Amino acid sequence: MRSILLLFVIMIVTPSALIMPHLGVLVWTWMSIMNPHRLSWGFTMDLPFVMVIASVTLLSWFMSREPKLPPSRLLIWAAVAFSIQITISSLVALHPEHSWPLWDRTIKTLVLFFVAAAIINSKVRIQAMLWIIAISLGFYSANGVMAALSSGGVNVLTGPPRTMIADNNHLALSLVILLPILNYLRATTANAFVRLAVTLVILFTLAAVITSYSRGALVALVIGVFAFLRSARGRVVMIILVASLSYFAINLMPEKWQDRVNSMQSIETITEDKSFSGRMDAWYVSWRVATARPFTGGGFSSTEHPATFLRYLPESSRGWAAHSVYFQVLGDHGFIGLGLYLTMIGAGLLHLRRVRARARRHAGMEWADQLAKMLQISILSFLVGGAALSVAYFDLILLILVLAMNTDLVTARETEAEEAVFPAAGEPGRVQA
Repeated sequence: MRSILLLFVIMIVTPSALIMPHLGVLVWTWMSIMNPHRLSWGFTMDLPFVMVIASVTLLSWFMSREPKLPPSRLLIWAAVAFSIQITISSLVALHPEHSWPLWDRTIKTLVLFFVAAAIINSKVRIQAMLWIIAISLGFYSANGVMAALSSGGVNVLTGPPRTMIADNNHLALSLVILLPILNYLRATTANAFVRLAVTLVILFTLAAVITSYSRGALVALVIGVFAFLRSARGRVVMIILVASLSYFAINLMPEKWQDRVNSMQSIETITEDKSFSGRMDAWYVSWRVATARPFTGGGFSSTEHPATFLRYLPESSRGWAAHSVYFQVLGDHGFIGLGLYLTMIGAGLLHLRRVRARARRHAGMEWADQLAKMLQISILSFLVGGAALSVAYFDLILLILVLAMNTDLVTARETEAEEAVFPAAGEPGRVQA
């Protein structure tokens, strides 16, 4: 039944994408982040839906009057250079047969990044993209909470198989990144019913992260909540809400969960944890690969290959994932790759900083200020949680960078139009310096 329903939905939206390429980008985002075909458990599970939607969207884009190139900004040029760098590192990879499939997946993600940068270029389209992200990941919040309640907290949060969010840690971090976006949608929607629905999803998401058994996501959640509460209105209510939910969730969780969280109580318990020692080994090997091949690294997931580990850590019997976005990119693509990757994130943060500065000077941009603030928290949560997870090439963070840049460009156009109408220093709608 799921397969038939999904096929029916795809048959409806695909022709629409031929007429409206931005709709194709939204469907492409939905398929990439939520991966609904992996939930069908039928004949649609392995059908190339993403490829079909992407092809139709690209064809529609080339035939439309939409801009054919993304804006010329530091973020875009860093992404272009990063695309070239990962291709070079794959050409000279330590294990090409292992790296090329991952290159293929990452390049497809970057294609979505570039197309979204060119097409999601208005406030309405930005809002639509935010709702697509919220719906795609919000589904897993509700699903995870239901699974936890039905099993007494025994079931671990999991995403669709053979996807970036199949692992509980990756999905939990995605939900932490989602929380500020949900809060923005809650705060800016005018419909009381929708606002209530989003509030419930926020509660589900908090509970799903807490019950996910992911320690990295819990740390990212704590940092994100503190960052949010620094400037939030009604912070007392939010503190009470979060504290109450955390108290009940923690006390209802089984002993296995308590033991896992208690392992973070001190430096001694952390260093004694086998999972942490494995991460330390992976970081060491990633560093050694990068210092041996500083310009190219070892290629995608080179540290996961046993031969790489045996070369730099002979006492190891297996390969390990990098378990850190920083060491992941460093080991995969060398110091140049890591520098370009961090430049992309830094450029996104600079765009958000400009949005907030502009919103303070011009009336009517409260929505942009609120969105920029929430996206800053999302990126901060990624940077914190990603320090212990291999999620560097996830679609979600790249799309957030696109939203950051295009929000800056949209608000810049609005202020330019305003200044063209009111060129005098004391025109309405501006705050005097």
